[in-house]
Amino acid sequence: MEELPESEWNQIERDAKIYFKEHIIDYPIEFSIKQIANFNADFLNASGKEKENLSEWFKAKFGKTLAEEYLIPYNRKIWGLEPNSINIGNFIKPNRNYTITESIGIKSLEEIVKHGNRIPYLKKLIDYNVSDYAYVIYDHNYQKSVSQIKNYLSHEGLYSIGRFGEWEYYNMDICIESAMKLSNLISCNNKHIPK
Repeated sequence: MEELPESEWNQIERDAKIYFKEHIIDYPIEFSIKQIANFNADFLNASGKEKENLSEWFKAKFGKTLAEEYLIPYNRKIWGLEPNSINIGNFIKPNRNYTITESIGIKSLEEIVKHGNRIPYLKKLIDYNVSDYAYVIYDHNYQKSVSQIKNYLSHEGLYSIGRFGEWEYYNMDICIESAMKLSNLISCNNKHIPK
């Protein structure tokens, strides 16, 4: 596949905003928590108490406004289930309320490229893609079911990799790494995928 020369790229800087509670804030909403706090800070008074289902957990950890206006509808769309039907025991629980921004800060394109350059098989950032089917869905039987499927396929000499193949929430770099590891495994063991 031939790469389009950089001189022919049409680069446009994104300046997306969100209209939230009669205010204009930065996109994505996770990066605008400080802006939201200027007009609605109920998340600062969130109880932090542990809850059984995802809907109640969002309210306890992030306050009613963020939960009802963003987190609950978003997760309803992502999982295709009502968040109050999702058992919180299936998720990792942080020790306190953190946003992505609070944890790692806002990262520039340059910082992302610099970080990516530390991974030897990542060559150059070219583009990105948004997929309609990008999230694996976890349920109570997730680990047991995936383990049984992987064991069966392995016994048959088949390898299942990638986000849906391994049923993990992988980004593309991890999918590529997974493929490279499998390639090395097959080469080292002189195994061949059956025709």
